[in-house]
Amino acid sequence: MTLKAEIRMVAGGRLTLRSDRGTVHPDQDLARFIGNVAITTADGMIVETEALKTELSRVQAESPGAIRATSDLGELTAGHMEITSETVGGPVHLLFTNGVKLVYDPLKPER
Repeated sequence: MTLKAEIRMVAGGRLTLRSDRGTVHPDQDLARFIGNVAITTADGMIVETEALKTELSRVQAESPGAIRATSDLGELTAGHMEITSETVGGPVHLLFTNGVKLVYDPLKPER
């Protein structure tokens, strides 16, 4: 079953999540996106990974494996990614770790 979700921020931004299949477990406060996972941010960054584990009651997600991201700045790869918000309604952060590599493309317009 294809799984899709949208996270809307108080300040107007949004994240969309999509995968080939997935499962939702309300009793565990958990959703799992599996296979060709794509996360799109409001500013156009697209993050791709093979799996994503998310909480249902707050902004908290984690990719257990490598990610690849493309944006106006260039391409980014990393071994791990977390999506978090420190406070309810606060800014959402994408944290990339484990061998982060950014290939900056100066020909693309800066934000």
